[in-house]
Order: sequence, then C-alpha cells, then structure tokens
Amino acid sequence: TRACHEDTAENAPMSTTLLEKTRACHEDTAENAPMSTTLLEKTRACHEDIELFEKAALEAMLEDPKSHKDNVNQAHWMKLFADKIKERTDMLVEIYQDEDNQRKDEIQAMMGNGQPFAAFYEQLNDMKAYHTKYPYLTIERPEAEQMLNSLDNYDNLFTGEENYGKYIDIHAFYQRYINFKGVPKDLEYIQYLEIFYTFPHRTIVRNKEYEEYLTGLYEYLIGFFRRSQPLFDIDSSVNQFLADFNTAWNNETFVPVGFGEEDQKNEDSPFWCKYSRKAFASKVAYDSYLKGKNFQKAKKWYETSYKSMCLQETKINRLASFLSEQVEGTRENLVSKFSKRPGELKAELDDDSELESDSEEEEVRMTKENYPVGWDGNPIPFWLYKLHGLGLEFKCEICGNMSYWGPRAYEKHFQEWRHSHGMKCLRIENTKEFMYVTKIQDALELAKKLKVLQTKDVWQDDIMEECEDHEGNVMNKRTFMDLRAQGLI
Repeated sequence: TRACHEDTAENAPMSTTLLEKTRACHEDTAENAPMSTTLLEKTRACHEDIELFEKAALEAMLEDPKSHKDNVNQAHWMKLFADKIKERTDMLVEIYQDEDNQRKDEIQAMMGNGQPFAAFYEQLNDMKAYHTKYPYLTIERPEAEQMLNSLDNYDNLFTGEENYGKYIDIHAFYQRYINFKGVPKDLEYIQYLEIFYTFPHRTIVRNKEYEEYLTGLYEYLIGFFRRSQPLFDIDSSVNQFLADFNTAWNNETFVPVGFGEEDQKNEDSPFWCKYSRKAFASKVAYDSYLKGKNFQKAKKWYETSYKSMCLQETKINRLASFLSEQVEGTRENLVSKFSKRPGELKAELDDDSELESDSEEEEVRMTKENYPVGWDGNPIPFWLYKLHGLGLEFKCEICGNMSYWGPRAYEKHFQEWRHSHGMKCLRIENTKEFMYVTKIQDALELAKKLKVLQTKDVWQDDIMEECEDHEGNVMNKRTFMDLRAQGLI
C-alpha cells in the first residue's frame, strides 16, 4: 500500500504539503476507478440525475413566489433544470443508439461467454482488490445532487435600474442616439422610450456608427429578454422574424419600420432611387446618376449594410412588442420619479425592499437575536412583529447608546431609571420637555434655552413693580428709588 501511494504520488501534480500530495493521489486514482468508466454506470448516473432534476423542478413549481424577485429566480431554476434534463437525455439517446456497439460489447462481457456467475464474481473480486488498494477513496455524489445543494439567486443578472427585470435600462443607447445627425438634440429620455423601436427619424444618417448602435440595442434587448423571461423560447421567434423579413425582402414587399407619408411621397417620384434612398430633381440628373460609379456603390450598400440595418430595426421592433410591459413600466416609473420629492422616493424604495425581502425576513424571524416571544414561549407571529414596529431600532445617547426596539419601548424608556440617571449626570431635570430628546448636545441646548425662558418669567420687584410720582409719571421701582434718593422727586 505504501509503495502504491509513493508511485501515484510521483505522478501527482506539484504540491507543497504531504496532505496536498495525498489529496492529489486520491483524485488521480479516483479517475481510474472501474465503476466510473463503464458505459452502463454512465447510463445509470444519467437516469439518476434526470430523476433528481425532475424532482427539483417539481418542488420549484409547487412553490408560490412571494415577490417578483422570487418569480424570476424560480424561472431561472426551472430553465437550469430543463437544460440539464435535456443534456442527460441526449447522452442517453446516444448511448442507447449504440452506433459503435460499445454498449452491446460491454453487456456481452458482463455475461462472461455463457458463465455469468463466474464473470460476476471475477468483477466483484477486482472491485474488492481495487478498494483494498485504495481504501481512502471518498464516494462522489451525483452532479445533480451537488448542484442542487448549491443553488444561488440570480442577483448579478440585473442592474439597479432594471430592478430584477421590471424595467429596461437603455440610457447608454439614448446618449448615442441623440448624437446622430438628423435626431433632435432636445429629445428627452422619456420620449426616447416611446420611439426607440419605431424609428420615426427617417432623415438619420445611416452610417457604420448607426449600424453598430442598432446591433448593440438588439443584443441588449434580446439579452434582457432571456434574463427576465428565461423559459420563453425567444430563439424560435427570432428565426421567424428572420424568415418573414427575407421573404418580404426577396419579394420586394418589405416596408421599413417607421415608414410614413413622406417616405411614400418620395417613392412615388419617377426619379426615386431605392438603392441610394433619395429622389432626384430631374430626369437628366437621375439618368446621369445611374451611369456613374456612385450608383454601383449605392447598390452594394443597399444589399449589405442597408439590408442589415433594416433587419435589425425589424427585430428590435418585434422584441419591443414582446417587452411592451417592461417598456411602459419603465416610462411610468420615470414619470413617477420626476413627480415625487426625494423623501418620497426613499420611502418608496424602502417599501419595495421590504416587499422583496419578506421571505428573507420570515426566515430571520426564527434566528434573530432577542426576537420577542409570546406567552407560550414561542416567537410571536411575524405580522404582529411588524405591526408593533419591533424591527425598528431607536438609539439613545443619554442612556449610553442603548438600543430600544419598537416605538412603544422607545417612548417608555424616557421614564425609566436608566434615562433618568443619564439626565441626572447631565445635571438636567427629567421633565416632559425633554421627551424624545436622545442626543446629549440637544438636551444641553434645550436645558439652556428653558433656563433663559424661566428667568424671564420670574417676578422681580425692582424691575416689574411700577411707581408713580406726584406729577403722574410711571416708572419701575428701581428708577423711582434712585430718583428719590437724589431728591429729584
């Protein structure tokens, strides 16, 4: 056994520790295990994986998504399970077709040429000898089981603006679009969301930059569709778009997206050239153009670049119709943002985050430290926890940065010994004027202000008491006594 380990360790990858060499040896020998190389074992493993994926898909379908985020994650998991099942099924079809007769030969070898029991015990002895030689081999779990134990959420698929597939984010394409010649520079982003798939600006210069813009916009839209709706077979729809376009193009019945009355008027002109997409003023100019080199260049451009741009515009228009709900939601969300104040936007975002994380908070309910319990010793229901605002934390600096959970506990603590002791240390009387004051600096400033107000309200005889001389002049007591002492009155 030691000699075998030494021999395999020499062929193991370069390692710095003995434990690493041992691990590498085990991995190397595990690859040569007889059970993992047989075709029948691969068949059994594929069937097992298919059953595990089908069970996982059924459990995912039975779960009721509590939010839009959960719905998107569920769809991606279902897509993953379906792809894995199809992959294993294709492998099984190839194995059962047995074009190279490998499966047939393997089954025949197991029969042992008419002596199946002798062949069985021979393989059993080989297996025992192998595991005796390598006793430290670990059981490798099926790939399906390993994957199901490490499923993650698809948080990194969307940007913050996309909000897990609720809205589209095409700000970058908007910036590129308004810089094209023929596009109004005062076009707003909200307006762009309404026309980016209708292409109303027919005077736009259709150059290479515009073609790259269309390609990038199409790739974003189809990528967004796959991320937000993974179970939808968008590829078949795109192929149908392409087939419809080619049929219309070859039959010369294709109508570009955004084709309007002005375009129809130009094409009705007898001097209209469809290759260069412009109408000439006279027949002389038109005939001269047809004989020149520019006509041949325009014809080549029409069959390559222009055709490609028309195809991209058509596919973008069709995709936008599939994403009409997200496009309209994006526009409404922007209008709503522009009509709200920053504080209202923050409150709305907080509400959305609470709705999206309800399932996570339900799990935290049983694990949160100091979670309140009921009379029976069990954690209180989560709806009651939220009703009383027990998840809201209030800190009091006067109490030594103590945390109070919930409005009720926060209000009650102002009359408790800890807060009263903190006020006493500040040499401030704990009165109702200091209710809801938790900062030391705020308490000191309020005490100073109250002291000034109380000083004004104190009765002072020499200032507030009024006296009258024999001529009827009214003055305070202090002034009267001073003038009387001087013999003036």
